[in-house]
Amino acid sequence: MHATKISTQNLLDRIMEKIGKQFDSPAIIEDTNDVAIKVAVELWRPLDEHELILRDQMREERNNANIRSYNNLMETLNSLFYGDPL
Repeated sequence: MHATKISTQNLLDRIMEKIGKQFDSPAIIEDTNDVAIKVAVELWRPLDEHELILRDQMREERNNANIRSYNNLMETLNSLFYGDPL
């Protein structure tokens, strides 16, 4: 039983390594800190409140979509790993 656990872990490690090498895997959650916003304003121009609200809404929608995609991927991989029908 112990050998199976090690080989399973090795398989998962190899899958993660392969995914990391073949695919660009950006952060699932996008966030911009206050320092980055301040520097952007200094380099470009001040943003009005409406622009900031729209940006926050777009970021939230994108984050939610990324989380859903990630969860779907993990469910699919889990189903494939345990032999469950999709």
